[in-house]
Amino acid sequence: MNNLAPVTQGNSLISSGEDTSVNFIEDGAAQRSLAGANASDDEKLNKSYRSGRARLSTPDFKDKRNIDASKSVDGLSLVVSNSQTFSAANFFVKMTPIGTRMSFLAILLCLLGYLSWALAPIPLVEHKRPLHAHVGGRGRRELTVMINTFKRPPQVVDEAIEFYATCDVVRYIYVVWSEDSEPPQRLTAKYKKWKLPTVGFQRQITTSLNNRFRPLSDVPHSEGVFAVDDDMRVPCDDLDTAFDVWQGSRDSLVGFMPRVHLRKKNGLLEYRCWWRVWWHGVYSIILTKAAIFNHKFLDLYTKTMPQSIRDLVDREKNCEDLAMQFLIANMTGLPPVYVKGHLSDLGVFSGISTSKGIAAAGHMDARSQCLNDLEKEYGGVVPLIPSRIIVDNANNWWVNAPSSWWEFISSDLWAGFFSDPD
Repeated sequence: MNNLAPVTQGNSLISSGEDTSVNFIEDGAAQRSLAGANASDDEKLNKSYRSGRARLSTPDFKDKRNIDASKSVDGLSLVVSNSQTFSAANFFVKMTPIGTRMSFLAILLCLLGYLSWALAPIPLVEHKRPLHAHVGGRGRRELTVMINTFKRPPQVVDEAIEFYATCDVVRYIYVVWSEDSEPPQRLTAKYKKWKLPTVGFQRQITTSLNNRFRPLSDVPHSEGVFAVDDDMRVPCDDLDTAFDVWQGSRDSLVGFMPRVHLRKKNGLLEYRCWWRVWWHGVYSIILTKAAIFNHKFLDLYTKTMPQSIRDLVDREKNCEDLAMQFLIANMTGLPPVYVKGHLSDLGVFSGISTSKGIAAAGHMDARSQCLNDLEKEYGGVVPLIPSRIIVDNANNWWVNAPSSWWEFISSDLWAGFFSDPD
C-alpha cells in the first residue's frame, strides 16, 4: 500500500483564497473506479452546463474548470471542488429572464403604491352624509323598516328590532303583527318610549300575506319603505347602499335577492332562482323579503290592484311578492335593481321552500304557477322588465377593479408616495 502524503502548496490546482476540499485516492482498482465515476460526473456536468443549471454552484459558469477539477499526482488522484453558498438573490438574478424581473418589480411598485394610498386616512367628514335631513333636494335621508312576522318566538322579533335600530338611516320601525293574539306586553312596553327610531306594532285582524303590504296610513313614516322578514339580517352598510340606490330611482324596487322568470317551450312561465340568474346574467324579480320601495305602492297594492290578485295570494298562501313586482313593473315600466349584499337568513332551513326540502315542498312549481296565474290576471301580458345591472359598494376590493389595466398605474399610484401627509 502506498503511503499517503498531503498535497503541497506547489500543487497548481490549489490557489490561495479558495475554499477547497482535497481527497486522496489509492492507485489500483479504486482509482479506476473513481476515473469512471469522474467521467460520468463530467458528462452530467456538461449537460448541466449546457442547460444553465450549473449557475447555481459557481460564480463563473462559463468556465467548467471552476466547477470541478481532477488531476493525478504521483499515483494519486486529486479532486478539488469549489464550495459555494446558495444565495436566493443570485438565483433570482441569474435564473430569471430580464422581462420577468422587470414585471415583478413593476407589480411590487404598484402594490406598494396602492397600499400607501389605501391605508392613508380617508376624509370621512367630507363624505359623511347628514342623517334625517334634506340632501340634494331628494327628500329626507330616512327609512321606514316594516318587519313581517308570523308565529315566531318573541325573541326573534326583539332581535330584529334591536338589529335594525342600530342603522343610522332607519327612522321608523313597524312590526306587521298578524297573530291571533296581541303582541307580547314585554315587547310593546320595551319600545313604547323609544324616540329614535320610533318602534310600533301594526296589529292585523287576519293572517293574510297581503297584510305585509298594507299602507302605514295612521302612523308617521318615510317615503322609502324597507320590507323585511323577521329572520333576515341586512348589514347597515348594505342597507345604506341600497337606500342610496333607491333615492336615485324612487319608483324602482331595490333589493338583495334576485330571481328570474323564463318561458318554457310549452309557453308556460317558469320561476328560477339565483343559479339561473348567474348562468343567464339576467334577473326580473327581487324578493320583497328584503327590499326597498316607495310607500305609495302599498296604497296601490291594497286599494288599486284587482281584488282577484289579493284573493289569489290568500288562496295559495304565496305569490304576494310576485304580485308586488308585477304591480311596480306595470305601473312604472322599470326593472328592479339588484344590490349585492351580505345577508344572513336565520330561517333558511325553516322557510316554505326549504323546511321539507325544495323538491318535497314543491316550492318551485308553486312559484311558477303564481307567475302563470298573474299573467292571466294581467290579460296575458307579463310586465316584468329584465335587468343585467348589479350594484355593489365601492369599498368591495373584489368588485371595484378598474375598467382598463392602465388605471393600475394612474397618477394616484404615485400620489401615495409623494403627496404631503398633511
